[in-house]
Amino acid sequence: YDQEDAQGGIRRLTASVLIDDEINEESLAAWRDLVAGAIGFSPERGDTLVVKSARFSTAFADAMAAEMQKERMWRIISGSIAALIMLLLAGAAFWWWLRRRRERMRADEIQEEAKKVPTIQEMLTSPDLLAFQGELAVLEEQLKAYAKNNPEEVANLVNEWLTADE
Repeated sequence: YDQEDAQGGIRRLTASVLIDDEINEESLAAWRDLVAGAIGFSPERGDTLVVKSARFSTAFADAMAAEMQKERMWRIISGSIAALIMLLLAGAAFWWWLRRRRERMRADEIQEEAKKVPTIQEMLTSPDLLAFQGELAVLEEQLKAYAKNNPEEVANLVNEWLTADE
């Protein structure tokens, strides 16, 4: 079995490493040794390796974060305003419903009072009831109510009228 050379190979390797920090030369040398071991650095092959340190600029990332913060605040504010408007509308609808309900209850009370037949005592103390309901209608209702509550007395009265006419 013949062993042949592998097709292709590494002729030269070039690598650069930039560290986001201000560090001294001794630390840079330690970093260089660490990276050289990791990539298989070989000076005999003509490989080059550059390790530097510098503070990275975060101006773009900071600007993006500030913009995202503004958008987030705008969403919170607009959502709060929308919720407040919805709450105000719900409160107004409830107030309107309550007001209509009270008006209906008052109208029902007025209708019930209009249907109520005043007693003789009420008519004597409030003569305007007679004018409002009509004297004959009130008298008729009073007689019906009296006849319903005292049927024997009404029967005796009618019997007396009939016998008196004979």
